[in-house]
Amino acid sequence: MKPHLITKQLILAFVLVLIHKPGCSQSVKWFSYQKNMQSCIAEMHSPSNKLELVKLNKLHPFYYKNDATERLFIEAQMGFQFPFLTVMKQLERGQIETSICAPVSILTLVDMFENETAPVINNDYRFGAKILFLFSPENSNDAFVKNYHMTLVPVFHESTHIGDEFALHGYNQIPDFARINVSYEAWQIMVGINRPQRDQKNNLSAGIGYERLMPYKDGYYNIDSMEVKGAEITPSDGRDLWFARAEYFYSLRFKNKSTTDLVASTEVRREIKFGYTPDEPEKRVWSVNFYLGCRFPVKNTKRNIGIYYRHYRGIVPYGQLRNNDNFVLHGLSVVFD
Repeated sequence: MKPHLITKQLILAFVLVLIHKPGCSQSVKWFSYQKNMQSCIAEMHSPSNKLELVKLNKLHPFYYKNDATERLFIEAQMGFQFPFLTVMKQLERGQIETSICAPVSILTLVDMFENETAPVINNDYRFGAKILFLFSPENSNDAFVKNYHMTLVPVFHESTHIGDEFALHGYNQIPDFARINVSYEAWQIMVGINRPQRDQKNNLSAGIGYERLMPYKDGYYNIDSMEVKGAEITPSDGRDLWFARAEYFYSLRFKNKSTTDLVASTEVRREIKFGYTPDEPEKRVWSVNFYLGCRFPVKNTKRNIGIYYRHYRGIVPYGQLRNNDNFVLHGLSVVFD
């Protein structure tokens, strides 16, 4: 069965549940943040705010600093998730929630510790719309599976840009340098269990998802002959990827009523390594993003701040640099989510 038909059937099933039995209790919240909308820490391009000090095993042949592996880089992500509407309906067999929000994220890689210009290497911008359907069965608080969820992203846009110093040096000094405009729209669907909810001592959540370019897009990137110096760049051919996420937290509660969560979080992706030339063709590769650490609630808010060790391996995860794999990153991360 085609993915878009599966999506339509799942949406129809949830809509039917929402509209039946009008006598059931229902509440509506506007512009209210819900904990079950919280992103997985290891989610790539999540709307969380992150500041990371990272060590790379390599960067990219186009980058003009050949000692990039000898110093630390800064990876910064700024994001937010604007909540529009949450509808909660109590049914005989449990509660169903539908939430609509708009996530936004900006991911920036900076070579802060090089001694000439400290250039911005790359910026990735992503925004879209997200709908979360969550069903919590009656009396499931003590069960392993506390809820089931489906997350639908009907459309999101990603646009990426390498830094000015990076681009200018490349055009002037590297004969085969090319700036490739990675810009596309796609949709996502994800199903899983155990999204975090209120007052939980521990939780193991997991899910699997699928992402595909919108039908009107020819590929992931656009090519301007001037920006690639007239070179023949191979168009992208692949149109989709699969991903899976899992996150475990264990809550430590102290006598002064403060709490600390021990967290392990991972995302695994089967994605596309771009291939710009016939010598290095496009192919499918595995990428893994992993975080381990602890987080603390921010007083008088529904947010958390966490300190983590991060390990990533797979394709270079930044914009047009995604045509290189065997990339490894280690980092110290502060995450506000």
